[in-house]
Amino acid sequence: MKKKYSLTNDQSLLDGLHNGNPEAFTYLYATYYAPLCTLSATYLQDDERAKDLVQQVFFRLWESHLSLRITTSVKNYLYTVVKNASLNLLRDTPGIFVRATSLDASQLNSIADTDLQERMERNTRYACFMKAIGRLPLPQRHVFLLKSRRSLSNKEIAVRLGVSESTVKNHYHLALRLLRHYLKTSLQSV
Repeated sequence: MKKKYSLTNDQSLLDGLHNGNPEAFTYLYATYYAPLCTLSATYLQDDERAKDLVQQVFFRLWESHLSLRITTSVKNYLYTVVKNASLNLLRDTPGIFVRATSLDASQLNSIADTDLQERMERNTRYACFMKAIGRLPLPQRHVFLLKSRRSLSNKEIAVRLGVSESTVKNHYHLALRLLRHYLKTSLQSV
């Protein structure tokens, strides 16, 4: 019986790839080849070069499938590898700048800084979020953390805290409302 792969089951895809299952590899290739080519082409400004680069990435993926250790989602892994390979190609191939005339020095610096900027923005948003959680009144904070971090149901939280389910719902909805307000004001000032 053939095993079906889906985007929601990264672990079975990774296991299949690690075990040399061509069906897992084919699924990844069919799912991600076109979007990865588009991503690479935005950096390289050359569709053919982007296709070649993505094919090389998939070739290396298959070639190293036994030693492959992916700790993020497959999608994030592939997008990061293609983005980095594209940027490395831009950096390491002097003649490519002649072919990619639409990119000037400031745009290239912008491309190289994009990942750093994204991480800094993500860290800033995370810090604001954690600060907003810290500002919640204790009952709302406790319910919010039990629900969001521990994935407990309203019933489980009610039993744990010795309150009714409606109280849990009220605390959670109030926490969400307060978080939205805190985040809106915090992120506007950043």
